Amino acid sequence: MSSSHTHPDHLERRLRTAIGVLILVIAGGTAGYMALESWTILDALYMTVTTITTVGFREVHDLGSPGRVFTMVLIVVGVGSTLYILGLFFQMFLEGHIRGVLGRRKMRKEVRDLHDHYIVCGYGRVGRQVVQELQKRKADLVVIENRPNLIDELAQQNVLYVPGDSTSDETLLAAGIERAKGLVIAIPGEADNAFIALSARQLTPRLIITARADSPLARSKILRAGANQVICPHEIGGTRMALSMLSPNVVDFMRIMAGDEETGLRFEEIEIGAGSQLAGRLLKDTPLRAELDVMVVGIKTPGRPLVYNPRSDTILESKDILIVIGRTANLERLQELAAGSLTN
Repeated sequence: MSSSHTHPDHLERRLRTAIGVLILVIAGGTAGYMALESWTILDALYMTVTTITTVGFREVHDLGSPGRVFTMVLIVVGVGSTLYILGLFFQMFLEGHIRGVLGRRKMRKEVRDLHDHYIVCGYGRVGRQVVQELQKRKADLVVIENRPNLIDELAQQNVLYVPGDSTSDETLLAAGIERAKGLVIAIPGEADNAFIALSARQLTPRLIITARADSPLARSKILRAGANQVICPHEIGGTRMALSMLSPNVVDFMRIMAGDEETGLRFEEIEIGAGSQLAGRLLKDTPLRAELDVMVVGIKTPGRPLVYNPRSDTILESKDILIVIGRTANLERLQELAAGSLTN
């Protein structure tokens, strides 16, 4: 972005402020004529509008000395505000920001309509990877970012975003944290991460919070602040590099877990709904293996430890969470079957 251009978000804020000032000038001018000249509200408003727009109509009524002085002040303030607004519109038109402003208004409405979505704080190296993974899973998401160059990148990629500081409750609320399913804190500042986790937990107690940390000490603090999971990217990266030397096939399997585009396989966790036909059936009697070609590697029942490699005679229950591996299309069908929206 050229340094000679003003960022569109800044222009929009200036435009909103200028329009607000103009509204105050109109209200003040109307009140002034009513007080000084004892005019009706309609006459006072008409005089105010014709004065600040310099259309040249004659006065509604003859003005006294106080009214004339007031009119001169109104001309200076009102005409100045009007010209400033027109100048901003002209600048936005020349720099091509008008469409961007309209697009951001549409985006803010889309953010307000989101439910059970994921919020990603920060679009740096870690945050960008998180966004890509969520997009692969077709998850609804919104990014909080305050760096202009990254905001421009998000806009170009049609990723929903909220410009601002992630540590601000106002910004979190603008991202719909009260309606969100999960929050990923991917910014590098560990103190800020702990503060965001604490604020988010207070705003939405049910929220699933995953945060970034770069040291074990920071991990414990962020967990105490309210995060459900704390990930150290350096540790994961180092472990994967070591495994790639010692056990390369394990690394290939880890890539499948993350969603391998070549094989189409991925790990997923799917909860069995109350209305699902899977509830109350033996694992061997379900279509998971025979029809969907989905392997169940674990079952997590609320209040019980995770069962690895469950037996074929395991009875599936409502609210069980299945840890499965399979192809994307089959996992989507299983998701519908588990939710009760698909019959087998």
